[in-house]
Amino acid sequence: MEQDEEQLIVAQIALGEKFSEFKQGDVYRYLIERVQAEIREAEQELRTVNAYLPDDVNKLQNKVWRAQSFIEWIDQVISEGDQAYLEYQRREDEDYDNG
Repeated sequence: MEQDEEQLIVAQIALGEKFSEFKQGDVYRYLIERVQAEIREAEQELRTVNAYLPDDVNKLQNKVWRAQSFIEWIDQVISEGDQAYLEYQRREDEDYDNG
């Protein structure tokens, strides 16, 4: 495994682990509660917004999208870290077999 590739993979693994730890903490739980509240508020407003005001509808839809994306971004970093770990193991096994 080349040095630069290995450093990138190790960095992805470390970042995934940090986000996984973050997800177990109080700050994450607080942020998730805020995100869920924001989604509920926007969805409630979407039920009553004037459909003839597309800018207002788009604004509320974007609010929901942004809140949902926050959760997805965290999960994505964790998943990428898991994938990097598997790739690291695969390369280590390959290097060992070719060793």
